[in-house]
Amino acid sequence: MGSTGTSIAGTQTWFLGTGRRKESVARVFLRPGTGKFKINGRTVEQYFPNHAWKHDAVEPLKFTNIADQVDVVVTAHGGGVGGQAGAVRMGLSRAISRFNPELRPALRKNGFMTRDSRMKALPVHEALVFAAPDPVGAESSSSELTQVSPLRSRPARSRQ
Repeated sequence: MGSTGTSIAGTQTWFLGTGRRKESVARVFLRPGTGKFKINGRTVEQYFPNHAWKHDAVEPLKFTNIADQVDVVVTAHGGGVGGQAGAVRMGLSRAISRFNPELRPALRKNGFMTRDSRMKALPVHEALVFAAPDPVGAESSSSELTQVSPLRSRPARSRQ
C-alpha cells in the first residue's frame, strides 16, 4: 500500500498505520468521519480503563486537533494493555501522517513517530544460540557445535 491509503468496503479511503511496542502490535485504520474510535470492537474507555493508557493511545489525535474529523478502527493484539496503548499511539501517528503528510514533521518533532525499540528480554534458555566452527582458518578440526551466549563474544567455557 502506498501513502495514499487503501479502499475497504466502500468508497471511503482508509489510511493504515502499524504500531509495535514490546510484544504488542496494533493495526490502525483511519478515515474522514465524525470522531468514532474503536479498539477491537470496544470504545477507548472500555478497552483502556487506566487514564494513562487511554491518554497515550489518543494523544496523537489531540495533538493534531483532528479527533472529531476522523474515524479510527484499531485491531490490537499481543503483549499487555500498556504495550498495546504504545502500539496504538505509534500506529495512529503513522496513519495520521499518511492521512495528512503535512502533519508528519510536527509528529516527528514531538516524538510520536519514534519507535521504542526495547523488547521483552528472552529467558536464558531461549537466549542461547549455537554456532558452528569457522570452516576457513579454523584452529581445530572439531566439527562439533559450540554453545555461544548472544551477550558474550566468545564461547562459554565447558565445565569439567
